[in-house]
Amino acid sequence: MRRAQATQKGAGKLQPNRQGSQTKKPVSDKDDKRRAMLLGKKATRTITADNGEVIVNEGAEITEEVLHRARIANKYLELSMNYTA
Repeated sequence: MRRAQATQKGAGKLQPNRQGSQTKKPVSDKDDKRRAMLLGKKATRTITADNGEVIVNEGAEITEEVLHRARIANKYLELSMNYTA
């Protein structure tokens, strides 16, 4: 009986629904530093999203728009590994 009560206690807790959530992630100081480091640099290769959309072409300047598209497509890390001054 105690076992049933223990599982029922946990069953009353609500889990947040994260599917479809469009809330923005808070920007940390670390993200600000990365952003500042990348802005104005040139991409050393063409970065594309999984659906084939080009985020930035090789040799193109990294702008706020490029950073935004990379973040949405989960390609921010790849972009940050492929740039030059």
